[in-house]
Amino acid sequence: MDKTDFLSIVKTNNIGRRIYSLFSHLNIGVVLFIDILSWTRTKDLDVYFVRMNAVIKVMERLGIKDNHWRHLRFQYIQYCILCFNILISSACTVWFMSGITMTIKLSLSYGYFYPIIIIHVSDIYFVIFIRYIGTKFEQLNETLSDRLKTLSKIDDTEEHIQPEENLCNFIKSIRQIHLELIRLSKYLNKVFDVQLLISITISVVFIISWLMNTYNILIGTTFDSQTYLRTAGLIDILTFYCFKIFIIGQTCGATSAAAQKTGGIVFKFYNFERSKEIRGEIEKFTMQLIQNPASFTAHDFLTLDNAFVFRVAASITTYLIILIQMNNSMFDVGQVNTTIPIQ
Repeated sequence: MDKTDFLSIVKTNNIGRRIYSLFSHLNIGVVLFIDILSWTRTKDLDVYFVRMNAVIKVMERLGIKDNHWRHLRFQYIQYCILCFNILISSACTVWFMSGITMTIKLSLSYGYFYPIIIIHVSDIYFVIFIRYIGTKFEQLNETLSDRLKTLSKIDDTEEHIQPEENLCNFIKSIRQIHLELIRLSKYLNKVFDVQLLISITISVVFIISWLMNTYNILIGTTFDSQTYLRTAGLIDILTFYCFKIFIIGQTCGATSAAAQKTGGIVFKFYNFERSKEIRGEIEKFTMQLIQNPASFTAHDFLTLDNAFVFRVAASITTYLIILIQMNNSMFDVGQVNTTIPIQ
């Protein structure tokens, strides 16, 4: 067997060889594409950081402190999951190779997994940025809820005179911060939208391909140590891509939900305040939420929300069933042809 065939977790049949060839050619394009995108959006991210720092300063003046540990913990979890999947896949790949030195094994594994790491790290950046904006929405909601609880306790106290001007300025500041966070989320979405579309498309294509190849391995071979290694490597890569689709959809959906939740909290102030100025500010806030919802898309082709994962799963299931039926039909035709006697 040629040395290049030792990296053949997926090269066990014709479909696997086509997948491997396609994947090898895409690796080069993915690396170049991510490098170019990273270079072109450097200035865009600088603008994002400047605007986000301004938002953080305004929130601190309102008494809303930045929770760095909460954000760092989310980053560490994402990178740990990435490293764990890469280590498992690399171990299965290296173990499956035999008859070559460890240096060549590591070199082949590096060339195989490096593009995967590059595009996944870039996707993690987007998830981390959006998640951070989501935590800011959650902090705004907590601050509004605390202020609402205070109002509910003193609403029936005649001796207390509510400083209407302070409350009006407070709601106005929250409204401006909320609008800027919405704009920042849309700005980030625009910066990463092309990458998201290509990354999700590649993920879906390879999930279908790897599932199809896993199916062929399981029905076409006997169960031995080699089969288990091949299947383990495939399942780990499948988990890798599935988790990426899940975390993108879940993060975007959670951020959108947190932004929408603000509207329900703000509207409750309407029941406690009879000041025309404060009610006018609440109405402006409500109208702003209607006109500027927090929504995310992959270049306007795919809507990224909590239902995104289910739509992707439905599409993958549909295409996989079609491919399995086509594969079985081709296998049946091949069997019929082999039984035709030669005249």
